[in-house]
Amino acid sequence: MFRRVSINSFSHGFAFLLAFVIAVGSARAEQLNDTLTRFESVAIKSSRSLLGGKGDSMTTVALLGRLRGAVEASHWQSAIQLVHEIQYKNQAPEVVQLCGPLLETLRKERVAREDAVAQEMEKSVKKAGELLLTARAPKEVDPIIAELTPLAQILQSEDTTSESDRLRHARAELGAAQQYVRVWQDYLQKRAAGKEPEAAKKMESLAQRVELYPVVARSELLARETAPGERVAPFQPQIVMAEIFATAKSLDDLDAIGSALQNWQREQPNYPQFRATAERVAALRSAYGAYIGGRYGEAFEFFSKRGTADERLVQLEQDFLLQLLPGYLTASGLSRPQPNERPSEYLLRLAREAAQKQDWPLALRTIETFRSVAFGSGGIPSWVSGDVIAFGAMVKAERQERAGEFAEAVASYRAALESSGQNVPVDFIGEHLRALRKNHPEAFVLNEPRAPNGGRRRD
Repeated sequence: MFRRVSINSFSHGFAFLLAFVIAVGSARAEQLNDTLTRFESVAIKSSRSLLGGKGDSMTTVALLGRLRGAVEASHWQSAIQLVHEIQYKNQAPEVVQLCGPLLETLRKERVAREDAVAQEMEKSVKKAGELLLTARAPKEVDPIIAELTPLAQILQSEDTTSESDRLRHARAELGAAQQYVRVWQDYLQKRAAGKEPEAAKKMESLAQRVELYPVVARSELLARETAPGERVAPFQPQIVMAEIFATAKSLDDLDAIGSALQNWQREQPNYPQFRATAERVAALRSAYGAYIGGRYGEAFEFFSKRGTADERLVQLEQDFLLQLLPGYLTASGLSRPQPNERPSEYLLRLAREAAQKQDWPLALRTIETFRSVAFGSGGIPSWVSGDVIAFGAMVKAERQERAGEFAEAVASYRAALESSGQNVPVDFIGEHLRALRKNHPEAFVLNEPRAPNGGRRRD
């Protein structure tokens, strides 16, 4: 069991850290200042004596000024590089002799300050974890959020990429603590609002974040996945879906359904069915708008994009399709759908009725629509393809016969007969072929199959 940490004790942590860093710096500040001052004096004096008094004293003064600024800003890597640059430009023995001690002092100062900061960050993360376990209200987490934010920025500089492994790890721990406290505050807020299942979900999501440093033991997270004194039922998206679609009375309710699904998608990002259904609803809304605007072809494109969706949405889609078909087929006087008749059943019945009325263009358009609705672009039965071929041949044959292209009409009628369709108008084709043979026998001569010897074969 962790000991309880008061909010006030944590609130003073950042101030203590600053005092600690200053204290560590003060302990070495005098030594570092003495070493740096001595180095500056020797380097300037040496540069003036170079080349008979015509040395690069101005350049050296500029470099020394940058070195002093880097040290005061705790940019240790830059300071070390500047010492090496001064040494390269001024090879005087007295300068080279002082470079070693100065570099060693800079490195020690850097390590000491980084270790001090890392140690205080580690302590702060531990205190944060203890406080989270004892917090009972969302407002109790506010002080720790306020303290961790500036603490994460301490000693952030150009040296950050080359800082010690310990400090880099401490920063990672601190970043994890920042995420923990925000999720934990959300958890406490949900509990305060009586939303125990949602609160438990917060802990569940945090327990799954294996990439984060464990600011709080995972067992503590798992224990909070269940509300105190009761067992939280697993989240069931299908129940939520049922509740959303229960309010849908017609296609005019699609806006409300879409908004509800988007809200749940944001609340439960781990359940892809909310996103998939929301996208499908948006597409259906667009198609319905095209239908209202009289753009039936555009509206029908929705059904060419097949997708998985909630069964209640599928029912809305089928209801919409039944409304759309008369306008899409551009035919008047169509029979109405029968009770509980599905769109595919309705289309197949319309195709047969059109064939009985010898309306071959409507029969063809209807059977093609049936193929698209029932099977999409794959797994089409041979009899459906056969009906499409047969009705298409009938449209051509009628047109050819009216145009006096009797040989071509005979070929089209025979193509219809040879198809594998289940709704081929055999009797109608037979009557027309007999009439053509009687009135235009030459059309059959051109269509007689050839015998093996190259001549015409008569059946």
